Amino acid sequence: ILTIDDEPLIRELITNMLSGHGFHVLEAESGMEGLEVVQQHNVDVIILDLAMPKMDGWEVVRRLKANPKTKPIPVLILTASVTDSTVVRGLDAGADDYCQKGVSTAELVARANALIRTRELQDELVRMEQQRHEEQLAFATDIQSRLLPRDQPEQEGIDFYIHYEPCEAIGGDFYDHFPMGDGRTCMIMGDAEGHGLSAALLMATVRA
Repeated sequence: ILTIDDEPLIRELITNMLSGHGFHVLEAESGMEGLEVVQQHNVDVIILDLAMPKMDGWEVVRRLKANPKTKPIPVLILTASVTDSTVVRGLDAGADDYCQKGVSTAELVARANALIRTRELQDELVRMEQQRHEEQLAFATDIQSRLLPRDQPEQEGIDFYIHYEPCEAIGGDFYDHFPMGDGRTCMIMGDAEGHGLSAALLMATVRA
């Protein structure tokens, strides 16, 4: 867990509260330092103060959520003044939860654990979606390979060498060959516009 606060006593308090429950806590005394720390360490949750000099917490949240690497990290706002406008502004910036300074150890630990569970569920959903995508891609690749000829054309006096490799896992280019019956061989090559699945579907339609 990374705690970002310009007040040393608050950082020390948060560290003591969380480390006593098995969390490893990193500290940053400014928003800029916090952004640097999160690039150097694997952070599960960020506990963030809003009222800081030079770069306030709202700007820190915006920068975290604008970076694909740090966007998934849950952000817990810890502020001295929990007003409707403060909460709304923080959540609109991309924060995931909030609590007031002076929060009990039990509540802070519970909120941190809840954010970690949410992050784990999101990571699992992403993993499952990626696996489903890879399975569908493998299926489409197999179908595409079945549409291509498995043998080399035979023509007296001519050696054929064919290498087919799409730019992506699947593509829209295709080829075929067949004898014309008079000692000649017909070669067909097609190039579908674009790459990937859409081009492969177009190729399959034309090839069929």
